[in-house]
Amino acid sequence: LSYPQLFDRNPLMTSGNWLSTKILMPKNDPQTIMFLQAMRKISKDVYGSEGLFEASVRLQDGDLPGRSGVVSPDTQGHFLFTAKTKEENKAKLALVDRNRNAIIDRSQIYGGIWANVNLALGAYKDQKFGNQFTIYLNGVQKVRDDVPFGNGSVGGDGFDNLDEDSI
Repeated sequence: LSYPQLFDRNPLMTSGNWLSTKILMPKNDPQTIMFLQAMRKISKDVYGSEGLFEASVRLQDGDLPGRSGVVSPDTQGHFLFTAKTKEENKAKLALVDRNRNAIIDRSQIYGGIWANVNLALGAYKDQKFGNQFTIYLNGVQKVRDDVPFGNGSVGGDGFDNLDEDSI
């Protein structure tokens, strides 16, 4: 997962109150390949265009430079997309560990964990943009911890104590 906002809504989302996370799917994983093939088939069957799915959900190639113009080592070899659920559905969003125990400690869900995700595809017609897809997040099963994305510092650990003369 990357940028998980699963306990509180993401204030940067422009349309509605959404809980969301970015999903990184390894390109060579058989489940990733099956997922993309199924989505392209649905896109073609419903709207007559395989490419509509990728454009609509903003499927990103982690091997290409992002907005900063740089390829992130965290995303290499992956496809990325955002999955979301409405904040009012928060009680239905399953956040569980390997043994399917509920995760209530927010520190257990962070950018960099490995997880299984339960997703649902929604197809709809937008007045402004036409035929669209969205990927809804039904649940996250944390599989294992890994190095947190970013610089890895947590809270005040990234700072030294200051004395009065340093201010």
